[in-house]
Amino acid sequence: MDFLYWGGPVYCDPAAKLKYERPTYVFCNPRSGQDNAAYYQTLLAGPGATPLDNLLLRAEKAARRASVPFVAAEVGAIGIAGFSAFHAFANPLLKVAEDRARIAYVQLTDACFLGPGATKPHGGFAAYAAEAVRGEPKLMVVSTHGPRGIIRYEHAGKKYELSSGSSSFQLAWDAAAAGTVPVTPSPLEDIEPATASRQAGGLIWYEYDSHDHGWQANVLGPAMLRQFAVPWLARGSITPCGSGAFETAACVLPSESPYVVVDAEPLPPPPVGAVVPSPWYRTAAGVTAITLAAPAASYAFARLVQALFR
Repeated sequence: MDFLYWGGPVYCDPAAKLKYERPTYVFCNPRSGQDNAAYYQTLLAGPGATPLDNLLLRAEKAARRASVPFVAAEVGAIGIAGFSAFHAFANPLLKVAEDRARIAYVQLTDACFLGPGATKPHGGFAAYAAEAVRGEPKLMVVSTHGPRGIIRYEHAGKKYELSSGSSSFQLAWDAAAAGTVPVTPSPLEDIEPATASRQAGGLIWYEYDSHDHGWQANVLGPAMLRQFAVPWLARGSITPCGSGAFETAACVLPSESPYVVVDAEPLPPPPVGAVVPSPWYRTAAGVTAITLAAPAASYAFARLVQALFR
């Protein structure tokens, strides 16, 4: 059975409503802000040899509770995909070489943000992207929200700055695809043309200066899963079945409804007095709220807001 982790401040429905070509277990983990980093930290301890091992074992435990026939030791293709603060989980996971080697698919839906004026990319993203560019059997699909430069905004009376998603991922692209000549990838189906798009090997990047952060989660993310994650996990190709250009015994039209389990395991609270760098988002109705530094005292409130808008 294939495995797809769908995380960050997401709704589970977009991944749950897709049809897959093979039996697929969607492990949905709708966590906001720094919860994603905290969740990764919990994977550093456990019976598994690596964080990915522990993630699969946790997913197996949740599957048993839901009567889903998933066995971690028998997992097929593995993919991770998510939105926004998902980067706080995905980037450290992809820094682990043993785990990076086992992950066939990575999707970042407006999930790449660095501090203002950053000059170094996310290390995990750049490493995975470089392997995809080199022709390893991996696919990385990225969408970002522009324009280029610094995002400035105010929240709760404080002013914050971030490098935009497009500026942040450009650093990873430059590190991974230096010296290559990019081509134009296939457009996203049923989605308006991107502001810019490029592909180098198994690395595909779509930039959108239009629409807001929430649109990427609720419209663009599901379209990317349907067009790329579904065929790639099943057969390592993004050529549509039934197109006439790709017909083999391994090519079957999507028909399988996924097994979907939501990870409801609570996280331990942060240490007293800790500062939690926490971008958290409500994506319903296109509304975005961002908090970059929340004291531990407000952590419980942030969790309450998260629970209300899941």
